[in-house]
Amino acid sequence: MKNKALELDLRQIRQGLEEFATFMSYQSNYEGLRILKVETQHNEEHPVSDNVVSIENARSQRDDYIQSIPAKNYR
Repeated sequence: MKNKALELDLRQIRQGLEEFATFMSYQSNYEGLRILKVETQHNEEHPVSDNVVSIENARSQRDDYIQSIPAKNYR
């Protein structure tokens, strides 16, 4: 019975993390980037999909994009 309770707690924690990740993705400053899925990864499996962008790459691309936009002078 104790294992069932732990399994239920773990399931509730996962659901809470998924809801939090979804909420934070809509509150982020990264336009166009959204968290689509939250998965549990085990050490045995680490396949990296081609369409996954690391947060470091997303930050550097965003900074480069922002610096390339000319500033408008308001007078």
